[in-house]
Amino acid sequence: MNWVEALAVALALGYVILAIRQHSACWLLSALASVLYIGIFWKAKLYMESGLQLLYIALSAYGYWQWQRGRASDAAAVKPLCVTRWPLEVHAACALLVLGTSAISGYLLATYSDAAFPYIDSLTTWASVLTTIMVARKVLENWLYWIAIDAVSGVLYWQRDLHLTAGLFALYLVLAAIGYVQWKRSFQSQAR
Repeated sequence: MNWVEALAVALALGYVILAIRQHSACWLLSALASVLYIGIFWKAKLYMESGLQLLYIALSAYGYWQWQRGRASDAAAVKPLCVTRWPLEVHAACALLVLGTSAISGYLLATYSDAAFPYIDSLTTWASVLTTIMVARKVLENWLYWIAIDAVSGVLYWQRDLHLTAGLFALYLVLAAIGYVQWKRSFQSQAR
Protein backbone atom coordinates (compact mmCIF):
# COMPACT_ATOMS: atom_id res chain seq x y z
CA MET A 1 0.00 0.00 0.00
CA ASN A 2 1.25 3.45 -0.88
CA TRP A 3 1.26 5.36 2.40
CA VAL A 4 1.32 8.76 0.66
CA GLU A 5 -1.85 7.92 -1.26
CA ALA A 6 -3.42 6.52 1.93
CA LEU A 7 -2.68 9.75 3.81
CA ALA A 8 -4.00 11.85 0.92
CA VAL A 9 -7.19 9.77 0.90
CA ALA A 10 -7.66 10.22 4.66
CA LEU A 11 -7.18 13.99 4.42
CA ALA A 12 -9.51 14.27 1.42
CA LEU A 13 -12.16 12.23 3.19
CA GLY A 14 -11.87 14.49 6.23
CA TYR A 15 -12.29 17.49 3.95
CA VAL A 16 -15.60 16.23 2.53
CA ILE A 17 -16.99 15.22 5.92
CA LEU A 18 -16.20 18.65 7.37
CA ALA A 19 -17.57 20.38 4.23
CA ILE A 20 -20.86 18.52 4.65
CA ARG A 21 -20.97 19.85 8.21
CA GLN A 22 -20.10 23.33 6.91
CA HIS A 23 -17.01 23.47 9.14
CA SER A 24 -14.33 25.83 7.83
CA ALA A 25 -11.48 23.49 8.91
CA CYS A 26 -12.38 21.46 5.81
CA TRP A 27 -10.31 23.90 3.75
CA LEU A 28 -7.09 23.12 5.64
CA LEU A 29 -7.55 19.38 5.03
CA SER A 30 -8.27 20.10 1.38
CA ALA A 31 -5.00 22.00 1.00
CA LEU A 32 -2.96 19.29 2.75
CA ALA A 33 -4.50 16.52 0.62
CA SER A 34 -3.82 18.57 -2.50
CA VAL A 35 -0.14 18.92 -1.66
CA LEU A 36 0.16 15.14 -1.58
CA TYR A 37 -1.95 14.56 -4.69
CA ILE A 38 0.25 16.80 -6.86
CA GLY A 39 2.94 14.11 -6.96
CA ILE A 40 0.54 11.17 -6.97
CA PHE A 41 -1.30 12.36 -10.08
CA TRP A 42 1.89 13.47 -11.85
CA LYS A 43 3.35 10.01 -11.46
CA ALA A 44 0.10 8.54 -12.86
CA LYS A 45 0.40 10.87 -15.91
CA LEU A 46 -2.80 12.65 -15.01
CA TYR A 47 -1.27 16.07 -15.56
CA MET A 48 -4.47 18.09 -15.44
CA GLU A 49 -5.40 16.41 -12.14
CA SER A 50 -1.92 17.22 -10.85
CA GLY A 51 -2.27 20.86 -11.88
CA LEU A 52 -5.74 20.91 -10.38
CA GLN A 53 -4.19 20.29 -6.99
CA LEU A 54 -2.33 23.61 -7.25
CA LEU A 55 -5.63 25.31 -7.93
CA TYR A 56 -7.21 23.41 -5.02
CA ILE A 57 -4.61 24.88 -2.69
CA ALA A 58 -5.53 28.39 -3.85
CA LEU A 59 -9.24 27.56 -3.77
CA SER A 60 -8.82 26.23 -0.23
CA ALA A 61 -7.57 29.65 0.86
CA TYR A 62 -10.47 31.28 -1.00
CA GLY A 63 -13.01 28.88 0.53
CA TYR A 64 -11.67 29.44 4.02
CA TRP A 65 -11.80 33.18 3.51
CA GLN A 66 -15.37 32.98 2.15
CA TRP A 67 -16.60 30.85 5.01
CA GLN A 68 -14.86 32.97 7.66
CA ARG A 69 -15.91 36.30 6.25
CA GLY A 70 -19.53 35.24 6.08
CA ARG A 71 -21.98 37.86 5.01
CA ALA A 72 -22.15 41.25 6.63
CA SER A 73 -25.69 42.30 7.46
CA ASP A 74 -24.46 45.47 9.09
CA ALA A 75 -21.13 46.94 10.10
CA ALA A 76 -21.23 45.44 13.59
CA ALA A 77 -22.04 41.81 12.85
CA VAL A 78 -20.92 39.09 10.50
CA LYS A 79 -23.28 36.19 9.87
CA PRO A 80 -22.21 32.79 8.57
CA LEU A 81 -22.24 32.33 4.82
CA CYS A 82 -25.59 30.81 3.88
CA VAL A 83 -26.30 28.04 1.39
CA THR A 84 -27.55 29.51 -1.89
CA ARG A 85 -28.76 28.31 -5.28
CA TRP A 86 -27.77 29.39 -8.79
CA PRO A 87 -30.32 29.97 -11.55
CA LEU A 88 -30.46 27.51 -14.46
CA GLU A 89 -28.90 30.07 -16.83
CA VAL A 90 -25.78 30.25 -14.67
CA HIS A 91 -25.48 26.45 -14.62
CA ALA A 92 -25.86 26.33 -18.42
CA ALA A 93 -23.18 28.98 -18.94
CA CYS A 94 -20.85 27.16 -16.56
CA ALA A 95 -21.41 23.86 -18.40
CA LEU A 96 -20.47 25.49 -21.71
CA LEU A 97 -17.37 27.04 -20.16
CA VAL A 98 -16.28 23.68 -18.69
CA LEU A 99 -16.84 21.87 -21.99
CA GLY A 100 -14.95 24.52 -23.96
CA THR A 101 -11.93 24.66 -21.68
CA SER A 102 -11.90 20.86 -21.46
CA ALA A 103 -11.84 20.51 -25.24
CA ILE A 104 -8.94 22.96 -25.56
CA SER A 105 -6.81 21.51 -22.76
CA GLY A 106 -7.66 17.95 -23.82
CA TYR A 107 -6.49 18.69 -27.35
CA LEU A 108 -3.27 20.27 -26.09
CA LEU A 109 -2.53 17.34 -23.80
CA ALA A 110 -3.33 14.80 -26.53
CA THR A 111 -1.11 16.61 -29.01
CA TYR A 112 1.84 17.68 -26.88
CA SER A 113 2.16 15.22 -23.99
CA ASP A 114 2.02 11.59 -22.99
CA ALA A 115 -1.02 12.27 -20.79
CA ALA A 116 -3.28 9.37 -19.95
CA PHE A 117 -6.93 10.03 -20.94
CA PRO A 118 -6.31 13.71 -21.84
CA TYR A 119 -9.94 14.63 -22.57
CA ILE A 120 -11.44 12.92 -19.53
CA ASP A 121 -8.62 14.27 -17.36
CA SER A 122 -9.39 17.76 -18.66
CA LEU A 123 -13.14 17.43 -18.19
CA THR A 124 -12.93 16.22 -14.60
CA THR A 125 -10.34 18.88 -13.82
CA TRP A 126 -12.26 21.89 -15.14
CA ALA A 127 -15.54 20.61 -13.71
CA SER A 128 -13.82 20.19 -10.35
CA VAL A 129 -12.50 23.76 -10.43
CA LEU A 130 -16.00 25.09 -11.02
CA THR A 131 -17.52 22.84 -8.40
CA THR A 132 -14.93 23.75 -5.76
CA ILE A 133 -15.77 27.41 -6.34
CA MET A 134 -19.41 26.43 -5.81
CA VAL A 135 -18.49 24.77 -2.49
CA ALA A 136 -16.59 27.90 -1.44
CA ARG A 137 -19.67 29.99 -2.22
CA LYS A 138 -21.96 27.37 -0.58
CA VAL A 139 -23.99 26.75 -3.73
CA LEU A 140 -26.33 23.84 -3.02
CA GLU A 141 -26.04 22.20 -6.45
CA ASN A 142 -22.30 21.62 -6.01
CA TRP A 143 -23.13 18.22 -4.53
CA LEU A 144 -25.00 17.16 -7.67
CA TYR A 145 -22.00 18.17 -9.79
CA TRP A 146 -19.72 16.17 -7.50
CA ILE A 147 -21.79 13.04 -8.01
CA ALA A 148 -21.11 13.13 -11.76
CA ILE A 149 -17.46 14.16 -11.36
CA ASP A 150 -16.77 11.53 -8.70
CA ALA A 151 -18.25 8.73 -10.80
CA VAL A 152 -16.07 9.57 -13.81
CA SER A 153 -12.99 10.29 -11.69
CA GLY A 154 -13.30 7.00 -9.81
CA VAL A 155 -13.13 5.05 -13.07
CA LEU A 156 -10.22 7.20 -14.28
CA TYR A 157 -8.22 6.60 -11.09
CA TRP A 158 -8.94 2.87 -11.17
CA GLN A 159 -7.60 2.75 -14.73
CA ARG A 160 -4.37 4.41 -13.55
CA ASP A 161 -3.96 1.90 -10.66
CA LEU A 162 -4.80 4.44 -7.98
CA HIS A 163 -7.10 2.00 -6.23
CA LEU A 164 -7.25 3.76 -2.86
CA THR A 165 -8.18 7.01 -4.55
CA ALA A 166 -10.75 5.22 -6.73
CA GLY A 167 -12.26 3.79 -3.55
CA LEU A 168 -12.31 7.27 -2.03
CA PHE A 169 -14.26 8.52 -5.01
CA ALA A 170 -16.75 5.67 -4.68
CA LEU A 171 -17.27 6.79 -1.08
CA TYR A 172 -17.52 10.39 -2.30
CA LEU A 173 -20.60 9.39 -4.30
CA VAL A 174 -22.38 8.49 -1.07
CA LEU A 175 -21.03 11.53 0.77
CA ALA A 176 -22.11 13.86 -2.03
CA ALA A 177 -25.66 12.57 -1.73
CA ILE A 178 -25.52 13.10 2.04
CA GLY A 179 -24.02 16.55 1.51
CA TYR A 180 -26.83 17.50 -0.82
CA VAL A 181 -29.48 16.44 1.68
CA GLN A 182 -27.75 18.24 4.57
CA TRP A 183 -27.19 21.46 2.64
CA LYS A 184 -30.73 21.38 1.24
CA ARG A 185 -32.07 21.21 4.80
CA SER A 186 -29.85 24.14 5.71
CA PHE A 187 -31.06 26.09 2.66
CA GLN A 188 -34.69 25.39 3.50
CA SER A 189 -34.27 26.39 7.15
CA GLN A 190 -32.69 29.71 6.08
CA ALA A 191 -35.77 30.51 3.99
CA ARG A 192 -38.01 30.39 7.08
